[in-house]
Amino acid sequence: MAVQSNYAKYKNFVDGTILHGQNGFGQNLNDDLERAIADEIDGILNGLVGNGVIGSSSWLVIAGSGLSVTVTPGVGVIVGQVVRSSGTLSVPALPANTANVLIYVEATSGWIPGFAAWPGIVGFSTTTVTSGQMLIATVATDGSAVIAVTDGRRLLTPIGSLNDQAASRARSAAAGVM
Repeated sequence: MAVQSNYAKYKNFVDGTILHGQNGFGQNLNDDLERAIADEIDGILNGLVGNGVIGSSSWLVIAGSGLSVTVTPGVGVIVGQVVRSSGTLSVPALPANTANVLIYVEATSGWIPGFAAWPGIVGFSTTTVTSGQMLIATVATDGSAVIAVTDGRRLLTPIGSLNDQAASRARSAAAGVM
């Protein structure tokens, strides 16, 4: 049963071992517990929705000056982790004369309790995006500038909208209309 396996994960929090540990141990109880619970939820989230951005303005890639792009702040889900960046990010020094430069976001270490998310950074590749990275755009460059930006983001549908869509499909099926 899932509750028993989850209990084993959080047993030290529940039985007080961390609360009553030696000095310096368990000092960040709330942060540790929040991270553990968030990881559990993130795993479920990944199975439900997969990778994607939350909000149409999240991690929008815009051509910058010269061989660079600017990425708007954003939030999304990458391999089941909620990832967030709060400031505008820059990807400088893109390769010149390249048709397919892949711009991606990935989570970094350093859980941010106030954000309830992992911090996100951006980068680029000319070959592939790995499983821990999420493609947000493909850009093309000439000798001195970014000449095209193709949006590669996958927008996640809010759960409320998924519920509405499911209810609509059920009503259609009941009425014999599909």
